[in-house]
Amino acid sequence: MAANDSGKTIAVLALVGILGAGAFMGNSWLNAQYIVGKFYADAGEWQNAIFWLNKSADQGNAQALSETAMAYLDGRDGVPKDANHACRNLEKVYDLHKDAANAANAGFCYDESMQAFAQALPFYKIAAQGGNNAVRYKLGRLYDLGQGTEQNYDTAAYWYRQAAKGNNAPALYSLALMYMQGHGVPKSPFAAYVLAKSAQAKQSGNDTNELT
Repeated sequence: MAANDSGKTIAVLALVGILGAGAFMGNSWLNAQYIVGKFYADAGEWQNAIFWLNKSADQGNAQALSETAMAYLDGRDGVPKDANHACRNLEKVYDLHKDAANAANAGFCYDESMQAFAQALPFYKIAAQGGNNAVRYKLGRLYDLGQGTEQNYDTAAYWYRQAAKGNNAPALYSLALMYMQGHGVPKSPFAAYVLAKSAQAKQSGNDTNELT
């Protein structure tokens, strides 16, 4: 082993030893448990990583909560897939920050990973109010299909339109279908055609006009 490599190895072992001692003692110095867990995660040693990241997450470290959520969603090496654990951790991150971005993450997790639509709904509402167009589309879809809530075409059309104003192509397609069927909006094949063409243009990148 080259001298430089040897020095780096000793330095890393010393760092892990110092931080590990703090981690075992529950010491919050430099978020020791998270740092040790992240070190193992970056090295691909997920069985060790998840142990320390969970300890840090249990103390309310938002980064550790996010890291473990992704590990449980993906089923990283040595980590069993556990969507429920992942979504609960993302919900805890939202509880710490109370912001639209983390509300969206929790909502997406409950919706897409667990099909727990009723649990996704309140997080989607928060993120939609915060301007997230992908969430506005998802929220419209829940009301459109009656997933996790009573079916309400008027509310679905409202959220599809809000998302469409932000150039969300799936929302444009869904709104076009509502105009074709007369669900939540006056029936209008012409409006449906215009919206569908606009959605197609958005997907191809040829149209920069927003719905008004």
